[in-house]
Amino acid sequence: RLHIPITPSWQFGMTRPGVLLMGVLSGLWLAAFYSGNNLLYLCGSMLTALALASVWQAVRLLRVAPRLAAFFPDSTQAGESYILRRQLNCLLPYVGFIDLEWTFGSQVVALQMRVDELTTLSGRLKAEKRGVFRLKRQQLMTAAPLGLWKIRYLRDDPVDWIVLPRPCPWSPGMFGADNQSQPYEGDELRDLRGYVPGDAMSRIHWRKAATDMTRWSVKRFEQFEPATDVMKLRVDLRLPESMNREIFEESFENLLGQVWSWVDGHDQKGEKSLQIVLGQQMFDLSHPEQRGMFIRALAEAAPQTSPPSGQGGLLLSLVDAS
Repeated sequence: RLHIPITPSWQFGMTRPGVLLMGVLSGLWLAAFYSGNNLLYLCGSMLTALALASVWQAVRLLRVAPRLAAFFPDSTQAGESYILRRQLNCLLPYVGFIDLEWTFGSQVVALQMRVDELTTLSGRLKAEKRGVFRLKRQQLMTAAPLGLWKIRYLRDDPVDWIVLPRPCPWSPGMFGADNQSQPYEGDELRDLRGYVPGDAMSRIHWRKAATDMTRWSVKRFEQFEPATDVMKLRVDLRLPESMNREIFEESFENLLGQVWSWVDGHDQKGEKSLQIVLGQQMFDLSHPEQRGMFIRALAEAAPQTSPPSGQGGLLLSLVDAS
């Protein structure tokens, strides 16, 4: 368990076989110095050279380990385990296992890299909370190639770990969701209203007026916004003033989970023409760049004081939309 810091970036430790080897080497060199036997000198020199070569190879293995930013997943979901297994397109001159760790707060992200003919990165990622976690300081450790030493190497390998909220299934008929498509003047009869001086005579319902000349009714026509292939969702990030902190955290996370569930559901149906208004930000998910920006914005979302921008589409809100 003892690791000796050699430099700020390197630490040196031993395994149990390494401790046994050091004991054997110490006794061998003491016997060689005491007896002056050339054979003991030769054996001691060979074992010492072997031990030093294994240290040098372990150091070289850690130094040439590839950076992992390009191989990290684009995003994961809170509360779910993500099994990471990637083939790295790099050929290294050594063979062995490298344990990798990032530490942020009280959480540790641990992965393992197997270096042989095909370098493989594997591990399990799990975060309980949503957010964008900046993984920066990385620790690499290996006991390769002989399992005698534990060499640790600290380096800066920054990676942004994007954790999305837990999906929360919902339907547009649930509380807080409202279809905001507004009717406007058209040729479909909507209803009747009372006559007001100045109304066009052609709009009066004469058949109904013939039965009661004291109460005239006027026809109202409408035509809803034409259907398009673009699905639009507007998300209100405001909170009710009377909401306490505990309810706020749960309700706000459920709201974001409903947003992700809506996007994921349409993705599974193959509907890519989606538009999201997240507070004051608008994203067109048909463009890969904006989709990546939306995923990051959803993971970092925080309550706002302004209503969502734009009009139309489906409104998702925790406050009274009226």
